[in-house]
Amino acid sequence: MGRQLNLYARRPHFIDHADQPPACRGHDPDLWFRKSDKGKAKAICGLCPHEQACRAWAYAQPHHQLFGVWGGTTESDRRKARKTT
Repeated sequence: MGRQLNLYARRPHFIDHADQPPACRGHDPDLWFRKSDKGKAKAICGLCPHEQACRAWAYAQPHHQLFGVWGGTTESDRRKARKTT
């Protein structure tokens, strides 16, 4: 839980966007960190107006510090993409 709180403190600015809230707002934050819910989290991300910005933010973070689903990508997705670039 401590790692999640640390990550939450560094969350991207659009998470708090009032006019166009992200799709993740109102959902249980743990949803994005449970292995069993990654498909559901990715589906919610797919409905979000900030998905692209969130994904860009996720790729800009140090790979060893970011976990969970961000911008519709899992840790594994981001790791694989980094290896191909």
